[in-house]
Amino acid sequence: MSTEADVREVSKQFYNALTKMAGGNADQMGEVWLQEETSTAMHPIGGRDVGWTAVKKSFEQVAQLATDGKIELKDQLIRMVGD
Repeated sequence: MSTEADVREVSKQFYNALTKMAGGNADQMGEVWLQEETSTAMHPIGGRDVGWTAVKKSFEQVAQLATDGKIELKDQLIRMVGD
């Protein structure tokens, strides 16, 4: 079972990867995203991608459009229940 500290660390890595993607580099998303055919991503502007190949492509497309973006997590709330 993960501890709250583990969840916070993974969350930090994810938001760092998002910030890099918003700055034009999606490479780090591959380090924090499950790379399997069951992987999915739903995007804020709409649409859903299924499978790592499609998810990765969508991240790369966002990175091509993005420059100097920054994504910050504020007021994070983590609740852990059971396993």
